[in-house]
Amino acid sequence: RDSIFTVRCIGYYCLTNSSFSAGRDIQLVFELASPSPFTRIAFTRNDCAHRVSESLIDSSNTITTQIMYPGTYYVCYTTSYTPEDFDGWAMQENLTLTVRPIWDLIVTPSQPIFSYQGGTISIFGTGFSQTDQYTCSIVFGPQQSTVLATVVTYS
Repeated sequence: RDSIFTVRCIGYYCLTNSSFSAGRDIQLVFELASPSPFTRIAFTRNDCAHRVSESLIDSSNTITTQIMYPGTYYVCYTTSYTPEDFDGWAMQENLTLTVRPIWDLIVTPSQPIFSYQGGTISIFGTGFSQTDQYTCSIVFGPQQSTVLATVVTYS
């Protein structure tokens, strides 16, 4: 078999069935794949000669992987992998995965907010985790800041 019907992302860092956060471990389930000791999955931005995150597929058509860089990737698939066989890969042009960046630093809003009565600042992005702590700070010098608040809700 040289094609896969669908892919489904499983895990905390999955945003949809076909999108997830960069640099985080996720599981992907491939429907209609043909698992064997020689079946492998990899990802590419343009052609299967340039693959990343190559993985052996298990008997439940699942891999655990991570892709480090954001972008749109195609799935590459082979059922006859050997280290010498670079031509046995088939690009699944009907399947694309979107890898979203992780927000390590958010600079928002662009204009100062003055609030003496309290208020709410909404921050949007992907890659947030409920197990991590986030704080809002004022930066007033190259290495000086003051913590204003800790994020208390996620939605």
